Amino acid sequence: MKHQIKNRITSKVLFECDIPDDVETVNEVKYALAKAVKEKATMSHAGLSGADLYYANLSGADLSNAILSNAYLSRANLSGADLTGAYLSRANLSNADLSRANLSNADLTGADLSGAKLNGAKLNGADLSNAILSNADLTGADLSGADLSNAILSNANLSRANLSNADLSGADLSHADLNGAKLNGAKLNGADLYYANLSGAYLSRANLPGADLTGADLTGADLSHADLNGAKLNGAKLNGADLYGAKLNGAKLKNNEVLVGNRPIFSIGPIGSRPDNFIAYITDKGIRLDAGCKKNITLEEFEGLLSETHGNNVHGREYRAALALISIHHELWGVKQ
Repeated sequence: MKHQIKNRITSKVLFECDIPDDVETVNEVKYALAKAVKEKATMSHAGLSGADLYYANLSGADLSNAILSNAYLSRANLSGADLTGAYLSRANLSNADLSRANLSNADLTGADLSGAKLNGAKLNGADLSNAILSNADLTGADLSGADLSNAILSNANLSRANLSNADLSGADLSHADLNGAKLNGAKLNGADLYYANLSGAYLSRANLPGADLTGADLTGADLSHADLNGAKLNGAKLNGADLYGAKLNGAKLKNNEVLVGNRPIFSIGPIGSRPDNFIAYITDKGIRLDAGCKKNITLEEFEGLLSETHGNNVHGREYRAALALISIHHELWGVKQ
């Protein structure tokens, strides 16, 4: 029996082959498509909606502009495949290998990409809104200008990924690894970045109002001119972060303490026995401090720990000099009563 794969627009036959008798009906499309790819046939604009392609070997396939919506591609090998402009909405691509694949401008709305390998993939301009990408490997992927609004990216590896100008509003990025990622101009309004690793990330001019950065690691991150109005910063690590021109009005620490004043975050360092940055926050409840492993503690708490730990040694004297400078900074830049 023959099986045909047709162009979704013109109905022209793109590939035709005989199906062996021992191939089950449910696997006919998979068999024909794998054979077409092996013979290097072009499957551009192929109509494959709802196809069962579980574990299919489609490495290097030309599936540009193909219709694969609702297709079952779990654990499929699509490494190096051309899926430019393909329609993959609500497709199941869980644990699929899409490393180095080209998915530029593809429609992946609501697709399941959990655990997928997307390292080095091109996803610029792709629509991934409401997609599931939890535990996916997106190391070095190009997601510039992509729509990832309300996508689930918890525990995903996005280290060194390019997310510049991407829309991540409302996305779940909790515990995601964004080390060294480019997020310049990205929309992260209301995004969940709970305990995400953003060390060394580029967030210049990023929009983060209302984002949850609780416990996030922003060590050495570029947050210059970023909008952090109303963001949650409880326990966030800001050592060495560039906050030049950042908007921090209404950003919150623990117990909903709100940052106030024109320059509410003041960093000195590295100092102390670690050595590390000594960070002061001007809040509506007074000054709060980050010192070593202690986060958002009061002046009274810090002074008690300082006397107990360092007394009047070189570190104690250095910290007290820093406290004097912080007090002056608070006087100059805090909210005037």
